[in-house]
Amino acid sequence: MRAAISTLGVLAGAGHAPAVEALFDLERTTARLRGDVAVTWSTMALRQPRETIAWLGKVPADRRARALELLHEGFDSLEEDFAEEQFYAAARATYWAAPEGSDQRTLTASLIEKLEF
Repeated sequence: MRAAISTLGVLAGAGHAPAVEALFDLERTTARLRGDVAVTWSTMALRQPRETIAWLGKVPADRRARALELLHEGFDSLEEDFAEEQFYAAARATYWAAPEGSDQRTLTASLIEKLEF
């Protein structure tokens, strides 16, 4: 399973949407692998920040909440301060580019709050 998680992470990091979905869905398979999925998910988000934010905007609220939890958990495990700052910058840029009161602005505000940027 760890090899599958790693492979999906590489594909998701390269922008393959089905791999993003499959990686996210693996989080529920076993609690033992949740940490691996969280780190891989966060690494993918660092490589594809705008795509990750766009994906978060398209999924139902329950999936979004789980995804934010995974990002938070994964970012806490990573030692990628510069990459995390780039994700933060992308989130802030998305926030300010979105119209006031829009779903996109609300989403990025919750992302910024949840990840404690």
